[in-house]
Amino acid sequence: MTIQSLSQVVWRLPPRLTGRTAQCLKAGSSRKPVLSRDHLLDLRDVTRIDEIGLELLLSIRNRVVAGGGRVVFINVPGPLVEL
Repeated sequence: MTIQSLSQVVWRLPPRLTGRTAQCLKAGSSRKPVLSRDHLLDLRDVTRIDEIGLELLLSIRNRVVAGGGRVVFINVPGPLVEL
């Protein structure tokens, strides 16, 4: 994770958003992030995603939006856009 500004956080996600990887990320994301910030989820490295990975992305998005923040998916691979 790198911080671009005080109001924006960039999360660069791993190549595999499947089962165990997604569960580890979910556990890490449950730490109290500042939800009112903009969160950029950088998907440039993602080469594989399953239902659990998609559930993780939606869960993060829903928590941030509920907290008054915004989630923007950047560098989304073509196959993922088609979902």
